[in-house]
Amino acid sequence: MMNSGALNQKIKVLALSRTDNAYQWICIDSIWAKAEPCFDRKSFQSRRMVKPVKFITRKNGITMSHAILWEDEHCFIINITEIDRMYQEITAVVIEPKLCKVIKTEVHLDAFNRPVLSGVKEISFPGSIVDLPSKRETAKPMSRLELRYLLTVPKEIELQAGELISIGNTDYEVWIPRLSFSDKNQYEIRVRRDV
Repeated sequence: MMNSGALNQKIKVLALSRTDNAYQWICIDSIWAKAEPCFDRKSFQSRRMVKPVKFITRKNGITMSHAILWEDEHCFIINITEIDRMYQEITAVVIEPKLCKVIKTEVHLDAFNRPVLSGVKEISFPGSIVDLPSKRETAKPMSRLELRYLLTVPKEIELQAGELISIGNTDYEVWIPRLSFSDKNQYEIRVRRDV
């Protein structure tokens, strides 16, 4: 049986909010939890280690589409398990959210059912990137280095292959969409540089 006195750390529950052309995480609740940083050999992804954390909380409606802010660390929820009728265990990974921007073109059909460009809008959203193995292309007279990353975004964000995403001062190309999760979308993104 869980001792409620062990829930001694305050965490914030975050939900994704949309305003016009921007998505952002906002705090919807503050709750008490027991936080346990974890280490697992399977938590290595490429060259960067993912830091998993387990939270034990009272059941309170948190879903996989939420996020947690704990000690100024942003945590993506990756699993929720019921402990008993009152408590749940939430497994999350600590990430550094990045502000991402994409330019979307809007197309509508005219009276003759032909596609017509109706506008362009910039959408900003939070995302997290993890390094993937790089690829070097050798050609004469110069070489190119292809840097690849895995971009994880909330489920509401849908990107298309070939779109350009700005993160900081760098533009990345969406290369391979991976829409395999029920609560998050993942995309392989890449940037090419001359070496």
